[in-house]
Amino acid sequence: MVLLDKPSVISTLAQTQVDSFDAPTWRNVLSAFRDANIYNTWPYETAVHPKSRVSRILLSRSGIPVGAVQARIVMLPMLGRGLAFIRWGPMWRPRTEDPNPENLRACLRAIFQEYAVRRKLLVRIIPAIYEDDGAVLESVFLEEGFRRATRKAQRRTLIMDLRPSMEEIRDNLHVKWRAHLKRAMKKDQHVISGHTDDFFQRFESIYSAMRQRKGFVTFTDFQAFRRLQTQLAPAEKALVILCGAGSDYYSGAIVSALGEVGLYLFGATNGRGLENNGSYPAQWCAIERLKDQGCLEYDLNGINPEVNPTTYMFKSRLAGKTRREVRELGEFDACRSEEHTAEL
Repeated sequence: MVLLDKPSVISTLAQTQVDSFDAPTWRNVLSAFRDANIYNTWPYETAVHPKSRVSRILLSRSGIPVGAVQARIVMLPMLGRGLAFIRWGPMWRPRTEDPNPENLRACLRAIFQEYAVRRKLLVRIIPAIYEDDGAVLESVFLEEGFRRATRKAQRRTLIMDLRPSMEEIRDNLHVKWRAHLKRAMKKDQHVISGHTDDFFQRFESIYSAMRQRKGFVTFTDFQAFRRLQTQLAPAEKALVILCGAGSDYYSGAIVSALGEVGLYLFGATNGRGLENNGSYPAQWCAIERLKDQGCLEYDLNGINPEVNPTTYMFKSRLAGKTRREVRELGEFDACRSEEHTAEL
């Protein structure tokens, strides 16, 4: 990401609207940002966290959106106050201009004033920013009254460049990943994709079998995402990709293509899928579809080489020679007094 050399004075010019939107308006807001993502769609918080309330802020200049915030508001009885939680936000990279840190600054000021000062809430943000972009941006958080939270390790992930042609992307694949893809393409199997619930249902059977085979525990609620899919607008829906033979599907992936960064949400393969390398054509289809939707990069959604070396090898070879292995910038907290800060 290339930042503007000379930030504008957007923080003093931005007009702020709070909680004055309906779903169609917010969908239009989302479409205006390069950093739009599924976690900021209108139904996300209520589908995944049904008991939570949601608050939204829009910042605009001359009627053009330059910043947007979606916060989940939860009460913390043990602390006697509430929390405003912002995941993969704020959105501050409008399609109409190059990334400008002053848009981020304006968002953080609006968040602090609305949630920490006016509503007296604790605030926690997990921004969609990676460390290799973060030297300038972290300073903006600190200057606007936020501090880095240190309790959790930062998420690590791989970023795949989707800007080159498909032929160039194929050449960039690790030689062994490319060989597996070539063998899989020669087999009597095919790939289908769709957005409807029957695709989610087919994928879930593969996903459940994989979890049982591997015996792993996940804190990601698949049923919540399945619920979310039914509530998303057509242009926001995740894409389910399945690979199989005949009517038997044994490998798949679910991806989201909002904004300029495609996101790998779920992947799964069962025993037959392993035998047929079904995950390779499924991921190749995902790359094609993400490029078609205008995504410039593909976030492979988390790695842990020490705990899960097999998945790491698959993803790193897919991302290829030009991959970026990054950490998220981290979590940031804010509140209106040092007394409350100690509670975070």
